[in-house]
Amino acid sequence: GQSVFRFTQIFSSRLGDFSPHFNASYLARGGSLPNQVEVFLGYDQRIADWFTFVFDVNGLIQLDAYRDGFRFPQKVHVEGAFERSSGQTLFLSRDISLTNIPARTRDHTLRAAIGTKLNPKEDLLIVANLMFPLNRQGLQSSVTPTVGFEFAF
Repeated sequence: GQSVFRFTQIFSSRLGDFSPHFNASYLARGGSLPNQVEVFLGYDQRIADWFTFVFDVNGLIQLDAYRDGFRFPQKVHVEGAFERSSGQTLFLSRDISLTNIPARTRDHTLRAAIGTKLNPKEDLLIVANLMFPLNRQGLQSSVTPTVGFEFAF
């Protein structure tokens, strides 16, 4: 195994019914995985005693991507001779790529989340969000819904 350390700083405030927040994390990894910086910026806006609107932007930045020198496979050179039915011989010489994955070494992601916090009863909290990508880096779904329930007793 390898060591992983996360350093996080959280800033938040409350200005009446408006609650902005900013979170920043540095993830230091051992081995060949890249170190990362993750940033959250957003706010909660209380609309009513039982309803809060939530908005966040989340960015993930890979710093020293693939320190071990990971690279996609190189092209392969293929040569061959083929004889046609007419007796003519064709010579083929071609470079073939072994992958169609773009050769990016970093997959910085940027996402936004919009949602609500519902508090229909004093001891029940329901959270619902939709998260969607703002860029086309990395492996991300088009929309990610989340729902959470919290009950205090």
